[in-house]
Amino acid sequence: MSHTPITTKRNLSNSSPSQIDKNTKVFVTPNRYAVLNTDEDKVLTTPSASTTKDPDRPPQKVHNAKPVAPPIHIKNISNFSAFNTILKNITGPNGYTCNSTLHTDITSALNELGHSVKSIYNAKNRNNCPLPVFFVDIRQQDNNNDIHDITSLLNTIVKIEKPIKKRRGPSQCHNCQDYGHTKNYCSHKARCVKCGENHQIIECTKDRNSPAKCALCAKDHTANFKGCPAFQSIFKKSAQKFQPVKDPDYYSQQSQPKAKTKSYAEATNNQNKITEQISNTFSKLISNLSSLINPLISLLTSVLNTLIAKDIISP
Repeated sequence: MSHTPITTKRNLSNSSPSQIDKNTKVFVTPNRYAVLNTDEDKVLTTPSASTTKDPDRPPQKVHNAKPVAPPIHIKNISNFSAFNTILKNITGPNGYTCNSTLHTDITSALNELGHSVKSIYNAKNRNNCPLPVFFVDIRQQDNNNDIHDITSLLNTIVKIEKPIKKRRGPSQCHNCQDYGHTKNYCSHKARCVKCGENHQIIECTKDRNSPAKCALCAKDHTANFKGCPAFQSIFKKSAQKFQPVKDPDYYSQQSQPKAKTKSYAEATNNQNKITEQISNTFSKLISNLSSLINPLISLLTSVLNTLIAKDIISP
């Protein structure tokens, strides 16, 4: 930025401001905040900050960054593989990046890099919409670890992560080596995972060639060995604890064929049949009662007539 020289006059006399002092000093400087020298009558010129070189200041780097093109969103692509091929022919193999890939393209690209894909799955959200996350299962080969070095695939910036291993069994404390809690919540004495003595592992002086000693079962293995009897016992108990209890008739019910769901017409038809069956049952009941009551009435009538005829009772 260019600076315009500023001429400043100062009155050095002790007289009133109305008096004019002939002995004035004139300073010419491109910086209005530069300190004015009052010792000598001379003209001082100070260099600008842009031209001052500081030996302790590192040189500034000049970045000649190319402008980045804004993203282009394209919808309704029927054949993404063909579209991707056309873009490669126009811009070159690394002339662009995209955020869309297909299962078959990923499989082919990994096969070209020497990895044999067993299966691939595109993760989805709760609305069943695909996410930019793929779970890829590859066959065991010597170059499996090389897949983590891939940073770009099909003109897409990718990050390949190792699968998350589920923890097998209960948590183990790294202080006392016992199960069911962690080191942050442990108040027991420390026990070494290698020799079983009462000290931390960093304080252990056990020889590498000497056998280990478990702090839980005192056998010749480390305390974090999954084949330890203590771990096996706790693992079985935890598995039984979280195993769902099923009804004894569950398996017999599962073996029976499930009833077919009826339609509305079938359900209505069955309801009419049930109503007709109930009506017929009541009709039969009434008929049976009538057949029993009528003989009783006839018998009672004849008895009454006999008693009246013998003057046993009056009519």
